[in-house]
Amino acid sequence: MQAVARKACRVLLFLTLLTSAVLFLHTYPYPMPFAQLEYWMHAANLLGISNPENLYFPTMWLIDLVAAVIAYRVIIRLFRRLRAREPH
Repeated sequence: MQAVARKACRVLLFLTLLTSAVLFLHTYPYPMPFAQLEYWMHAANLLGISNPENLYFPTMWLIDLVAAVIAYRVIIRLFRRLRAREPH
């Protein structure tokens, strides 16, 4: 039962980190200024995408996912180090 509870806590931790990243990690304001919209339009045209938002949102989700994974791994490593230090 403890293993299930630990896994559930890890899943909840990851989902919390991912939600926080989605809410607080943005490289550009929305709606975008014209200069930044031009940049995304140019990148979308190079990739053959007609709407720059179809490139922007998946890119931001990928950045949020990578940030959440990095934060999750750091937190798990810190917990493991703290558990190893405690006398049993």
